[in-house]
Amino acid sequence: MHSQDRGGRAAVLLMGYGSPDKLSDVHKYLSGIYEGRPVPDYALEENLAKYSMFGGSSPSNRILGELRDKLDTAMLGRVTVLLAFKHWKPWISDAYSTLNGSTVKSITGIPLFPFPSKNVELSYRSEFDKMNLKHGLSGNSRFVNGFSKNGKFRDLWKSLIRRTEREGDSRTHFLFSAHSLPNSQAEGDYTGSFRDSVEAVAADLGLRNYSYGFQSQGRYGSGWSQPRIEDSIASIGGGITRVVAVPIGFCYDHLEILYDLDFIVGNMIRNMGITYSRTELPNHSKEMLELLKEIVLSEVKAN
Repeated sequence: MHSQDRGGRAAVLLMGYGSPDKLSDVHKYLSGIYEGRPVPDYALEENLAKYSMFGGSSPSNRILGELRDKLDTAMLGRVTVLLAFKHWKPWISDAYSTLNGSTVKSITGIPLFPFPSKNVELSYRSEFDKMNLKHGLSGNSRFVNGFSKNGKFRDLWKSLIRRTEREGDSRTHFLFSAHSLPNSQAEGDYTGSFRDSVEAVAADLGLRNYSYGFQSQGRYGSGWSQPRIEDSIASIGGGITRVVAVPIGFCYDHLEILYDLDFIVGNMIRNMGITYSRTELPNHSKEMLELLKEIVLSEVKAN
């Protein structure tokens, strides 16, 4: 695989966080996250309990595998679509190894996180750049750090909200969420992109009652993204009978949706005597495929 092979095809690498395939893999998975440091007992116990609640695994790896397959088919042979995870198999290095013996002239990396952040830059681009250097693609690579400004992203979420059954807006509150990050990792207009997307989608749909907050804050550290989702819940006004969660900062189902949002946040809302429901995630929907196709074709042309 060499950058000078100008007759070859373009490739795109979809990147996600990754999750263990079964309960017995949880410790190994956490060892990677802690980068060789001892896994704290509380972290192992918490994760085993969470994964046990959902049959021992997250649906995320399967969902992203289907997204890769559908996007690869949709590209009609014009672009090779690969998938890799930061913390599980296939690793980013595994994805590049599948290209051995093929001719690829350029590659675009797309971490599946809609809002730009320093966290994405540090966590995914470093390995992406390292592998491109190793395989002679450094001069023909592009990296997409966030895609929330694409019109299809907002259209996608408007469609997901419209498909969610709801009572009259006067009694329904829409709670938008994104993942909390330490401030040092949120640089890159992460908070601003989240806020702008929420305001645009709410305005286009004419939503009367809505708020937004950051979920899944880490156990330790300070300076996390504000407002916290707990504070947004506490500020919900009287007369609301239903809260619809809109996890606009996420692209696919995983435990931070199923556990952190549906279970933890959902129970907080139910304990207030309010009904909780949630929009679907983009996952491998037709709208998600159209969004990624537009991004890929634009990046390949630019490359």
